Amino acid sequence: MKNSLFFWVLFVIFLPRSNAQETIEFTSKKRVQKVSFELINNLITLPIKINDVQFRFILDSGVSTTLMFKNQNVDPFFFDQGQSFSLSGLGRDAFVNASLSKGNTIQMEGLSATNQDILIIDETNFELSQRMGTQIDGIIGYSLFKNFVVRINYSNQRLVFYQAGELPKRFLKKSKSLPLEFHRNKPFVKLEFSPEKGNNQKGYFLIDSGSSDALWLFKSEKIKVAPPVFYDFIGRGINGSIFGHRGKIHQLEFGPFSMKAVKVAYPEIASFTKLSFMKDRVGSIGGELLKRFTVIFDYKNKQLLLKPLSGLTAPFYYNMSGIEIQHSGVEMVKERLTNPMGLLINTENKTKGVEIYMRPQFRFQLRQLIEIFSIRPDSPADQAGVREGDFLLRINGKKVGQLELHEIIALLQKKPGKKLNLVIRRGTTIKTFKFRLKPLF
Repeated sequence: MKNSLFFWVLFVIFLPRSNAQETIEFTSKKRVQKVSFELINNLITLPIKINDVQFRFILDSGVSTTLMFKNQNVDPFFFDQGQSFSLSGLGRDAFVNASLSKGNTIQMEGLSATNQDILIIDETNFELSQRMGTQIDGIIGYSLFKNFVVRINYSNQRLVFYQAGELPKRFLKKSKSLPLEFHRNKPFVKLEFSPEKGNNQKGYFLIDSGSSDALWLFKSEKIKVAPPVFYDFIGRGINGSIFGHRGKIHQLEFGPFSMKAVKVAYPEIASFTKLSFMKDRVGSIGGELLKRFTVIFDYKNKQLLLKPLSGLTAPFYYNMSGIEIQHSGVEMVKERLTNPMGLLINTENKTKGVEIYMRPQFRFQLRQLIEIFSIRPDSPADQAGVREGDFLLRINGKKVGQLELHEIIALLQKKPGKKLNLVIRRGTTIKTFKFRLKPLF
């Protein structure tokens, strides 16, 4: 699976302002609140309650209105849905209709927001949960960032919320500050970058924690695709799939931090025909780059604070296996518990005795289906003979049914030269493939 599978940059049109008084505050007298999150494919996912019902959201600094998907989790619950509106975002498809729900209560650990507007849209074509390997019910952003100073600790996967203006001075001393500018409630920073050596440019980048890629650049008269590149599926927006080229740029100056050979995606211009961009915007900074820092959003003082982590200068690699996977449901499997001698296999005997069965013992259990839905041409997996539609059973001896989807992806993306031994099912046949990972360029 690509690290840049999901891009939920939303642009809402015809959305009126609510007349109700919105509030968001700590639920205790604490001045600081910590919330744990899970990082999946470079995206921050966290539990959130809507009207006392538990859901799972992506935290997206690039979204200005809270969004929920009308899926099997959300649909059974009543939301006070009003007039429909049209949404326009990334992708080539037509406008998407959404219903506006008013007066909702949004709760996180230690935080509560009332009178919140939520846009509810149909998830039918998004396949977000399938590609993430976990249920995702919505996306939240501006309503949290605007009221607090928010520190994202990617290293220990924790959000820390401070009352506006109360960030401890020790963090100010250890971090570097970049000025933020806002357009339609979205944060932008002006950065220097070099698509190729000697081609130095400046422009505004959206700081987008809801993008799992490292960097996007929008092609223009000044910004050309810097070879070598390859054509690829870039991601999914609310208006359809996004395609374009992938490569690396020579250098990015993320404030005082210089980063070389940064992964970049150049989405096709056709994906942006319905959008109105901030003047001088040239691209986006996403989760794969942000996770190399402790990131602090301070909207009140219009600043972004960065503290580099130990992996700041680590090389950026593309999918070295060439395999794209997704969760494709579950199946019932029959697992044998005894060997031919009647002894239990891989089970602990608490009595320290030996149990011998005269008949084979079995158990039935549900196992997740991990489907290989795409193979990059001429990749190591392609050359080894792995094909689209194969189902992955084991990686280097580990059963995929015992792993989370992002853990499987990590095993497929180890260091260059890492040997992979895959067991797959093709139809009714079990096959084994061996190959080594190698960088694309």
